[in-house]
Amino acid sequence: MPKATITFNLPEEKDDYELANQARDLYGALWGLAEELRHRIKYQNAGKELESFLTFFYETLAEHKIELDK
Repeated sequence: MPKATITFNLPEEKDDYELANQARDLYGALWGLAEELRHRIKYQNAGKELESFLTFFYETLAEHKIELDK
């Protein structure tokens, strides 16, 4: 099975280490936000404003090459 190892030079790269360490939690938070927005649009008739925000949200993720549907 292939493996990948990421190495950080601590303490100089502590911020990068912390960000990498939180990646799964950040992904989960973004996924949860997207799900809540879709739910409100679909079931609570949240209107065009939230639909517009959801579009903006996905465009912003795409600009940063982040895909939630992987």
